[in-house]
Amino acid sequence: MTATAPTPSVPSSTRRLFIVEIWNENREIFKAILTDVLLFLLALSALFAGHLLLHLMEEAGYAHERIVLIEGIHYWAYLAVDVLFALDLVGKLSVFLFLRRKPGANQ
Repeated sequence: MTATAPTPSVPSSTRRLFIVEIWNENREIFKAILTDVLLFLLALSALFAGHLLLHLMEEAGYAHERIVLIEGIHYWAYLAVDVLFALDLVGKLSVFLFLRRKPGANQ
C-alpha cells in the first residue's frame, strides 16, 4: 500500500496565476513604489554616511560650533529628502489610481 500526499484545496498553479494576474494589473504601481523605495534608501544611505562623518569630525577635534551648524543643515537635509520622496510617491500613485494611466506617460 502506497501513501499519497494530500492534495491542497487550492492548486498551486491557480495561486501562481492569481499572483501573476495581480502583478500584471498593478505593475506600474509596484514599479513606482519599488523605484521610490530604492532611491529613498540610496539618499538615506548618503545622509547616514554624512552623519558618521560628522561624528568622525567631532572625534578628530573639529570646532564644535561648526559641527552644530553642519548638524542643523544635516537635519534639514533628512527632512527635505523625506518630504520630497513622500510627495513624489503620493503624486505617482495619485496619477495612476485616479487617472488610470501609467506614471510618466505623456498623452
